[in-house]
Amino acid sequence: MNTTKLTLEDFITKATEKKSSRKLVTEIEVEGYGNITFTRPSENQLLTYATKNSRAIRTKQNEKEEREVVEMNFEILLEASKDLIYNSCSFLQNTELQKAMGSIDPLDVVTSVFSITDAIELATKINDIFSDGEIEEKLKNSSEVVAPN
Repeated sequence: MNTTKLTLEDFITKATEKKSSRKLVTEIEVEGYGNITFTRPSENQLLTYATKNSRAIRTKQNEKEEREVVEMNFEILLEASKDLIYNSCSFLQNTELQKAMGSIDPLDVVTSVFSITDAIELATKINDIFSDGEIEEKLKNSSEVVAPN
């Protein structure tokens, strides 16, 4: 057991090193497009995505003590996915693209460019790359998560 007292300077150094080691930008290959650049979502955006996903998936424990999906609310999953993708991809925030795609709501450009299934899968990849995944995994393995009616 380490009993050395951490100094403020050491704490600042460790905290800044940890923050600077986070992945800030990634390239994801998207079928039909090639590599697209995505930037790190804010912590709030990642938490919002995880929260909406936990609300969208209802699970129960089976006889083998494993969690199994009972119900999925794809409207909530898609809403969470559109928000995460839009905020991570500067191309989608371009007003010319939004006009060209006929998007009235800027978030609608996500499903104008990508299919619903592709958007949900892409958001999952973005989340996996930029978050540690522990929050969502803990939510999935916690007591039954109930989707709203």
